[in-house]
Amino acid sequence: MIGTIRIIQDGYSKKLAQVDLLRFDEEAIRQRLVDKGYPYESELLITGITDWNVETNLTFQEIRLLKLCYEKLYDYDEYILSFLLQQHWKVLDIVSVYYKFASEDEVEALNILLEDVDKTELIRMFYQTNSWLNCIQAYLSSGELLNTPRGFYRKVG
Repeated sequence: MIGTIRIIQDGYSKKLAQVDLLRFDEEAIRQRLVDKGYPYESELLITGITDWNVETNLTFQEIRLLKLCYEKLYDYDEYILSFLLQQHWKVLDIVSVYYKFASEDEVEALNILLEDVDKTELIRMFYQTNSWLNCIQAYLSSGELLNTPRGFYRKVG
């Protein structure tokens, strides 16, 4: 999780460094700034996570939340986190949901998603959506299913 750190001074921003945000927290970064002659309270901004191909402004609090998800929920696999950030999801939305890989195949993914749905509900759903494609699209639109380049992920819990 290599973050690009910028400092804002007198209305201008300046790139300071790229920092491994998994190894160094805000305190360590600020302490290093002091060593370089900058004030401890300098206004800092994380403008992206380069190794995740994410270009968005993040706060240190958001980085802490993403780090917690990365380590605890996704077992050090950044793929789904980087995918959602690239899709411009807000960090609070990302950390409030958990996705698990379902399948590369849409039929298998929908089968996994619907395995606990009773027949009456299933028939009603297909009647309302009118087609297989609309059914899949309804799950994609609701966020219950994600279609990524690696395959389909289903929302858990």
